[in-house]
Amino acid sequence: MIEFYKDTNGTQLQDNDLVTRHNGFTGGADYVNFYIKNTNPNKAFTDLTISLVVSEAAYNYKLHYGSESLSLEEWNEKEAAIQINDIGTNTYHHIQCRITCKSNTASNLFHNGELKINVAASESVI
Repeated sequence: MIEFYKDTNGTQLQDNDLVTRHNGFTGGADYVNFYIKNTNPNKAFTDLTISLVVSEAAYNYKLHYGSESLSLEEWNEKEAAIQINDIGTNTYHHIQCRITCKSNTASNLFHNGELKINVAASESVI
């Protein structure tokens, strides 16, 4: 089973739900990190596509797989979905999100399923 975590200490994300804050007056970006892990040693997950489901059209997001810090130019080259070939078992995989809103957008605190992680993968029994 693919599980989602806030950190590598095993703090799970409830219902794959991320929380982020934005100042709609000035606009700008918020950065959110999460981790994925396969917790089932009897299953393999390959060809993963990870994206976010955002309830507000005025907000944009980009994802990055890995823990290195990115410059603004590097973030601008990222896409709204990432591909991971294989996540193995019992290993945390770091995903970074950059979520932006334009200025003069209603301020919002995403919660209660308004910003969710979506994952599609091929599953096989080991």
